[in-house]
Amino acid sequence: MSSRIRPRHSLLALATVATVALTACGGSSGDDAGGSASSGSSAKGGEPVKAKIMLEYPANASHVYMISGQERGTFKAAGIDPEVVFPDDPSTPVKALGAGRVDFALQLSTGPVIAKAQGTDVKIIGTLENLPLGILTLAGKANSFRDLKGGTVGITDSTWNKECLKRTLAGNGMTEKDIKIVDPGTSLAAPLISGKLQGVIGSQYEQAIIKTQTGRDTKVFEYTDYCPKSGIQIMTTGKMIKEHPDTVRKMLKGISDSLAWSMANPDEAAAIYGKKFPEQNAKSNLAQWKASVPTFCEAYSSTKGLLWADPTQYQRLIDLVVDAGVLDKSYPVNTVVDDSFLPSPPVTKPCAGDLYKRDPLAELDR
Repeated sequence: MSSRIRPRHSLLALATVATVALTACGGSSGDDAGGSASSGSSAKGGEPVKAKIMLEYPANASHVYMISGQERGTFKAAGIDPEVVFPDDPSTPVKALGAGRVDFALQLSTGPVIAKAQGTDVKIIGTLENLPLGILTLAGKANSFRDLKGGTVGITDSTWNKECLKRTLAGNGMTEKDIKIVDPGTSLAAPLISGKLQGVIGSQYEQAIIKTQTGRDTKVFEYTDYCPKSGIQIMTTGKMIKEHPDTVRKMLKGISDSLAWSMANPDEAAAIYGKKFPEQNAKSNLAQWKASVPTFCEAYSSTKGLLWADPTQYQRLIDLVVDAGVLDKSYPVNTVVDDSFLPSPPVTKPCAGDLYKRDPLAELDR
């Protein structure tokens, strides 16, 4: 069973977006990225350390924090100068990291915990965002998950998706025989809007796209009652941690500072991103970024801060992979998760109060 998970989709063709994005940032596709920009080498004379980081998807609105942080000099102020590259496929980042082509990488879902069990030198050093993924439907088409019975649902090919759908069906007294499961293709939103599918795997990103481009409301039947969330994981290697621990700290400092500013200044951050990628839909990108702000926070974020990787969640993710039959047995979470390089004191201000409880789409109705 594959651990692959496809990129976030908009109503634009991602192939075109990815090509332009790679050119704009001076990178190349994940399989052709070549050697690391710095191999974690230390800077001299107070210059920022250079390091190469591969993001989890082709360039899209979820990267507003990274691009705005680069353009505003936030990363350099933290002592690091990241070279950003984008993957040719969402399964590429952990492979590129393991092969030594990048120093850091971001990836969604089960890829890192599977790779670790299979002998890849990978460490999860933070969680950027916990996506509230589930089955996305148009408002009024289904009042409960059980209303999907007899319908056609689009699920992308990944261990997490398949296992979580299976568990959610069972929790609602259903089986995979009660729905028709298909590959949704290159767009998640389009087949839902057209009525070809009754539901698709999705989150607030697709909700924001549909709302801004069609005005229609949507609902997500989240998997969270049955599965750990599918986090966007920040990864490096044990070798990098051992040989260049200060570089690891600087990268996480740059990410957390850039993220905190972009959360507090969503319009300005999205505008900076838009100047880098003018071919993308600026209105949709802003909506997606604003919808994302609450999802960077969890109940523990007001004390643990941004980017904290919850060991309990990751142990559940490891166990899910075992339940899915991809791994023979579970293993201790502390062999793959290391939170010790996060900023100290933790960056808690962006998640103060109950921001994590806010409806991700509430901003769109204002």
